[in-house]
Amino acid sequence: MLEIEALLFQASGFRFDLQLIKDQDSKIHLHELHTAWRNLRERLGNAVPFPEGSLSSRDWVLSPTRPSNLPTVRIAVASELLARIAYRDFHTTLTGIVSNAGETEASSLQHLLEALEIDEDPFWSFHYSFAESSPRAHSLLGETRKHEIIINTILPYCSVHALMSGKEEIHQRAARIASQIPPVENNAITRKMEKQLIAGAIPLNSAAQQQGLMQLYERYCSEGRCSECKCGGVISSP
Repeated sequence: MLEIEALLFQASGFRFDLQLIKDQDSKIHLHELHTAWRNLRERLGNAVPFPEGSLSSRDWVLSPTRPSNLPTVRIAVASELLARIAYRDFHTTLTGIVSNAGETEASSLQHLLEALEIDEDPFWSFHYSFAESSPRAHSLLGETRKHEIIINTILPYCSVHALMSGKEEIHQRAARIASQIPPVENNAITRKMEKQLIAGAIPLNSAAQQQGLMQLYERYCSEGRCSECKCGGVISSP
């Protein structure tokens, strides 16, 4: 996992000067990342998977951001999830949960949440960045973020994989699991769609409905194809 974390931080454009870091634990972890990256570079040679300098720390929004949402924490979490995919057959675990018709959709959702649980990390559970430590352990991946990963990544992947394999029931089951996920935090698009399209006509009870709104926005609203949108006509009908 350390090499994946080093790779992601290198690709992110973040550069950390050990001389400027005061926290001793941060110094140690940064040294480990630098060593992992150097070893990875030696093995890869010219096959480095990204051009150096393609991103800069200036490309990231750091303020105003809640500590748990800092990109450094998200990169650390992504490293753990990518390690599971690369080394622990995480793909099979997730698709197995979604395709298990012997369980209720609510139970499958709970198992997906459990599969995304991240154990306490000796460094990142006590740091939000290399310059900001926490006196107490904090969660690396909260339930809201897990729901977002499930609705935005896991279920769409499982659904498409099922369709390509001719397994319509698994595709339908993924949709039913999605309907169990409560609404996630609104963004600019969902707020705009709630105000201009729904206007209180339909309650948003699930994250799947929010995803539907965003798809409508991208396919019709943002393209100026309002006259072609059947949903708008149905909702606005007396």
